[in-house]
Amino acid sequence: PADGSGPPRPFLQTPFTEQGGSVSPDGRWIVYTSDESGRDEAYVQSFPVPGHKYQLTTEGCAGARFSPNGREILVLSTDSQSVSAADVLESGTSFRASTPRVLFRLPGPTSGLEVTNDGRRFLATLPVGRSADPSITVTLDWKADLQAQR
Repeated sequence: PADGSGPPRPFLQTPFTEQGGSVSPDGRWIVYTSDESGRDEAYVQSFPVPGHKYQLTTEGCAGARFSPNGREILVLSTDSQSVSAADVLESGTSFRASTPRVLFRLPGPTSGLEVTNDGRRFLATLPVGRSADPSITVTLDWKADLQAQR
């Protein structure tokens, strides 16, 4: 309970991985990502008591959060380079949102994204300079290497 009237308890307990929850400014809804469809998608669910659940994305996402005014949900693409917004059309006792539309693309993947209170500016954490090309190391006969280390 947010008022401290009892011990903390889980909001959701499922066999899936739910993460990145963002509560709407009015405190009635929470948006989060879950892999229940086989990949991370954004879902909106009633809050603080789970119940009514709505899937917001269908193409995957790296994260989602309510905008400061609660009129949009911001969605980060799976490659962490596109920022989309879904308009919140109804958020009373039921929830309805538009299909997310791309707002802009970032010059590289972000590990963090913030929006100002007026929703007009974004701050993104981006890598500096050119990143190293990805590489893979393959170790052959690894059992012999492991025994040699003992």
